[in-house]
Amino acid sequence: GKVTVLTFDLREQYAPFIAGLRYLLKDPGKILFNWNASMGGNYIGVFAYYLASPLNLITLFWKVEDIADAMYVLIILKIALCGLTFNTFLHKRHPKRNISFYNLIFSSCYALMSYNIAYGMCVMWLDAIILLPIVLLGIEGILTGKKGGLYFVSMTLVFITNYYISYMVGIFVFLYFIGGIFIKLKKDNIHYYISRGICFGINTLLGLGISMPLVLPSLYNLKYRYLNSETALFNKELAYTFDPQRLLYKFLPSQYDTVYSEYGSPYIFCGTFILLLAIVYFFQKRNWKEKLVSLFISLFISSGFIFEKMDFFWHGFSYPTSFPYRYAFLFSCFVILLSREAFQRIMEQFKIGKLIPIALCIYTILEIYMNGIALQTGIYKELTYDIRVENEIQNSLYSPIAAKVRESDYMYRVGTQKNRFSINMESAYGLNATNFFASNYNASVSEFLTHLGGAFYGLSTSTTGFTPLSNSLMGIDYIIGTENTSDMYEEIFSTSFNDRILNLYRNPYSLGVAFMAKSDVSQTPSWTDNPFQNQEDLLEALGIDGSDIYKPIPYETTTNEAGNIIDLSYKFNISTNQSVYCHLSCMLSEPSLVYFYLNDELILGIGSSYLSTAFELPQLAKGENILRVEGPLGKEVELNLVSFDKKSYVYAMEQLKTGKIEDIQSKGNTITGKIDAQNGGTLFITIPYDEGFSIYVDSKKASYNKAFETFVCLELPK
Repeated sequence: GKVTVLTFDLREQYAPFIAGLRYLLKDPGKILFNWNASMGGNYIGVFAYYLASPLNLITLFWKVEDIADAMYVLIILKIALCGLTFNTFLHKRHPKRNISFYNLIFSSCYALMSYNIAYGMCVMWLDAIILLPIVLLGIEGILTGKKGGLYFVSMTLVFITNYYISYMVGIFVFLYFIGGIFIKLKKDNIHYYISRGICFGINTLLGLGISMPLVLPSLYNLKYRYLNSETALFNKELAYTFDPQRLLYKFLPSQYDTVYSEYGSPYIFCGTFILLLAIVYFFQKRNWKEKLVSLFISLFISSGFIFEKMDFFWHGFSYPTSFPYRYAFLFSCFVILLSREAFQRIMEQFKIGKLIPIALCIYTILEIYMNGIALQTGIYKELTYDIRVENEIQNSLYSPIAAKVRESDYMYRVGTQKNRFSINMESAYGLNATNFFASNYNASVSEFLTHLGGAFYGLSTSTTGFTPLSNSLMGIDYIIGTENTSDMYEEIFSTSFNDRILNLYRNPYSLGVAFMAKSDVSQTPSWTDNPFQNQEDLLEALGIDGSDIYKPIPYETTTNEAGNIIDLSYKFNISTNQSVYCHLSCMLSEPSLVYFYLNDELILGIGSSYLSTAFELPQLAKGENILRVEGPLGKEVELNLVSFDKKSYVYAMEQLKTGKIEDIQSKGNTITGKIDAQNGGTLFITIPYDEGFSIYVDSKKASYNKAFETFVCLELPK
């Protein structure tokens, strides 16, 4: 159709990472260290969270340009497999052929429950939902005396395919097993069920052990990077307020509210017929222990919908950014199981015939179909889906640019002038990115780049908005954009499609991944809200005087207010043909775009995520100019307006380039290069600091330190 399935995080994270899987397979060492991970770092966390599913391999049959279609097929395949495994589970429990057909009602409800439709875009979570019925079948096998091979294999796959959702599945599985023992436990079989408990424990520990080489580095990465970041603390402020009315509505079909944490409620609908049967279950004559266990498990899962602490517990003791109640599929699964047990009892006790069940089957299918349509429509209205034509244009422009960059025979980094694509577009095409958006991002790198004028976007690092100076200091060799406004870059390739142009520029003054500093780099500059001042301070901390690179331009300010909208006009003069950069420091009073007009011509419209970026003013007239900023600006607004002195910039870079590392080669998790340390000193390496590196200087292992509380540095001899 006119739109693709790409939306929200599927567009920004999951699809680009899965598209880039083909480049990881060509060089598996990149799973250990990848230049895409916040300018370089541990990539195992990304692999374990987004890419570990074997089903992702089917996307290799599509080109990167067609990843939207590949994701569509992958989501449908996984949802279909949810129905298959659940149906298999039900058939193994109740193999009587006379009613096995009706398992299709319950397996269809499992596959197309609201959770799968609303959160189906989180394609990496679906593997656990596929495997859950097989895990439960394995548990029931253990309870009946089997060795637990099926449980071991299926639970191990759950741990490996997505460690995050496996935590939730593990809690549910433990409750299910303990409940099964409690129901069947008697005085004369205690020893038997102790042996079953040992069998369950051993198989669980074995599964965990096999997954640990993948899971442990991922958890370490989260603990020391994301969980201690300001973003994680900010998510705490989005703790949910329990609304009983809104929760009750979610038991009904076609109830979409949002996928954002601060407003959303759990997606638990799986059919009104299913819900009614689950209620009937508790009024049927059956073992009291069975009812008690079922009630306890139902209440334990749903307690997270009501109590914040329990919700915190279910999410692995962290606060999710979006997609609230990510464990809600467990509740739907258990409700469907209870309804199937109630249906079984009704079919055994009453002669209903075939007409009523078939009618209920048709009704349920129509209901979950209409529910699915409503949820997809809700997502479309709130988040929108990518327009297919626009997606094709972007990929047609980007693909040849990426191919040109990949021809490089040396270590490089790629930056962007403005973020016109997915922030992980470079990852999709296997480039060494500086933009990176994932839960495993490096918070300290993100903060560092923001101080230099990079964009601030939750859980991301970005150099969008960098100036020539910040690009050079961070070793960005290529810039992808549409204009060479500062004339500081060399255009080496251009591509056009559908009247749109995209260019590739080389930065001749890039300092590469490492260079000799002229002073001690252990002291971090005192950062301000002015990125131009911060860049000069960073340059000075490296031992170079950069005070003449940016020169403040005086201006006159006029303010007009209309409700929440503030209109600020800045009048300034320039005497020569010079590059002028600006940066707006403020907080928005409400979520909205901020528009920039230069001499009454609209030049930019940006949201809060990119409000922290610095950008160049295009086509300035000699003499008087007026920059006008319009939007829901807060009361404290400060404009940093500076001219860029190209000669001072080139002189500063030439001084540092004399100590630049040469002959850089990068493959997998290894990088090599040669450098003339001259009289010795500090080698500043723009690779984020990590305790897991091994660095060798002239074949001898060397110790290294942290530079500016973010990057790596080490002392080199003469």
